[in-house]
Amino acid sequence: DHIDRNVIVGHGVVATVELQDVILRQDARRNGGVGRSGSGRCGGSGGGSGGGRNGGFLRHDKHCRSDIQQHLGEHTSKWWEIICRDAVTGNVIDGTLYGVAKRWWGTVLDKEKKPHQIELDVVAESLDKKKILIGECKWTSGENAAVLENELRWKASMLPFAKGKEVVPVIFAKNATNQTDTAIVITPEGIMDLMK
Repeated sequence: DHIDRNVIVGHGVVATVELQDVILRQDARRNGGVGRSGSGRCGGSGGGSGGGRNGGFLRHDKHCRSDIQQHLGEHTSKWWEIICRDAVTGNVIDGTLYGVAKRWWGTVLDKEKKPHQIELDVVAESLDKKKILIGECKWTSGENAAVLENELRWKASMLPFAKGKEVVPVIFAKNATNQTDTAIVITPEGIMDLMK
């Protein structure tokens, strides 16, 4: 599915018709051809290509708008992660050029050899192989940057592929409080700048 990167505007995400269509098509695939509710009220019972009282997949009625509003945050946070990884890939962040950014999860061991399941929203190695960027993506308001940085550093301390590299913690957030001098915080405006 395609999403227009212009959905990010200022401090929020604009639910364009294109984004709404992507959301509803994804839900229709998961629910066997009907909208999230399963009743067909947000996409017609025709499975997405017809049906519905307006003859199209996206019906602009109060039920459809209500469904979109109710679940937009969930879908937005998923797209926020994807957009953040895209913005890092092949770009310069704080003076360093990074390669392909990916998501990473797995089991790692701490200093006492105790296993931990961890997940990282963004991981990218610098092209000179000296740094590893690890990022957390948050689409909620008022994230505490210092707390997120500590969590990222704790996770990085257990990553086998980060050994011997400088760890660069990056917080991708709608907005953040308690920012530190040792972590980079990138907001939607920063993402838009990277993607120019």
